[in-house]
Amino acid sequence: MLLPDAREILELSARAQRRLAGATGPLRVGYVSWLPEQLTASAALDIRIDEWVMPSHVQIGRVLDGGLDAAVAWTGTRDDRLDFRLLWPEPLVAVTPTGRSEKTIAARKLRVLVDADLTSWQAWNDYATEFADATGARLVHIDDGGIAGTAFHDRALRLNAPILMSPKRYFDRLPARLSTRPVVDPCPLWCWSLVTRADDERDSVAALREHAGNVIEPAASRTTPAGPIWLPAADPHRDHIRSAE
Repeated sequence: MLLPDAREILELSARAQRRLAGATGPLRVGYVSWLPEQLTASAALDIRIDEWVMPSHVQIGRVLDGGLDAAVAWTGTRDDRLDFRLLWPEPLVAVTPTGRSEKTIAARKLRVLVDADLTSWQAWNDYATEFADATGARLVHIDDGGIAGTAFHDRALRLNAPILMSPKRYFDRLPARLSTRPVVDPCPLWCWSLVTRADDERDSVAALREHAGNVIEPAASRTTPAGPIWLPAADPHRDHIRSAE
């Protein structure tokens, strides 16, 4: 009997919190393949998740042209037009045939895939190429979209060698003949950022940035490996992460 009243009270409370945060309308947030639950859990922010799941360079372009207010994405370059808040420096792992004795895989022993489809894989190709140049890992050029998913698993089995796994998330389970291993000497980090326009001075956007910095990044940073790490030379979070080592 009281449920409709309770719902109305909760909605009124959420609206009041959003007004106190300075929100004048919903914030449109896009993402690539990872969306932290903590980002959308704040009752003080009216966040609408965009349904177009697009590559990082596309989502960042949408932020710049005003199609999105913010995006959870990766970039390997600094851009004064944008504000980057570190959400998670994700350690990338290797996929290797099950039964190998190594508990870790040295970066120089990896195969790293790059795909001819720049529309989908430009960000990953940039990252992978720079990583291979820096560590001595071997680049493998493909043209079948096998950076992720079942096509990636099939290629890993055919190559019978450790391959760097991209941060792209799929629901396909890893086959029993494959397993994951940490990458060392160095461990590559893929830095997920909350990306907003640097000149966006709305109170709601400031509240979103503060929320990301206070709630998400401190929890995610605990997954950073203890050994040597690698980030692209122009990664906007490189200096911050290096100083924390």
